[in-house]
Amino acid sequence: MSLKKRFTLIELLVVIAIIAILAGMLLPALNSAKKKSQSIKCKANSRQSGLVLLMYSNEFNSWLPPAAYAGNSWAYNMNQQGYTKGYNHLRCPVFPATDTFNVFGLNIAPESYNAYDTTTNFYRITNRSNSSIFLLADTATKIWGWPEFRQVHGAGNAAGSNYRVHFRHSQRANFCFLDGSARDESPYSINKALSTYYLRTWRNEQLLSINGY
Repeated sequence: MSLKKRFTLIELLVVIAIIAILAGMLLPALNSAKKKSQSIKCKANSRQSGLVLLMYSNEFNSWLPPAAYAGNSWAYNMNQQGYTKGYNHLRCPVFPATDTFNVFGLNIAPESYNAYDTTTNFYRITNRSNSSIFLLADTATKIWGWPEFRQVHGAGNAAGSNYRVHFRHSQRANFCFLDGSARDESPYSINKALSTYYLRTWRNEQLLSINGY
């Protein structure tokens, strides 16, 4: 006569507890891998976006398009003029996007501090080999009735509270520079090239003003 072994309630609870512990150990690693993947994708998109703008400037005697012109973002205007197609490659994959303004922020004060910088100014690249002045950056804002923070099309010294660099990737942000290179930087390292900059952090969404770096 064979006897079938059955799990007792205690044994079943032990198995469930072990599974819960293993899941608790695995989920942070999966979450970390997801964030790393998003950061890598964001950096690749940043570089691709920068190359679109540099291609435009090559054809217009080193002039860059403004961050916004005629009520549209630089990304919309680049699409309309045939320099690129679509928008997903012009933005970070972390934030939701509902319109053409939700793209990487074009630097609206690329070579000096100016209290009157605006998103509609035109700027000209004077040194294409410069790897310390950024062309595009991760940004975040909550304007125009947006229900949550989203990327925005401009970033600069005097861009005001609405156009801020956003260090969303483990306290780092992705940038594309004037030489076409892309890399992630911390708030302090990127700030060395500028006298005053307004920065938004990922965790507490504070407005930071960092001077003298």
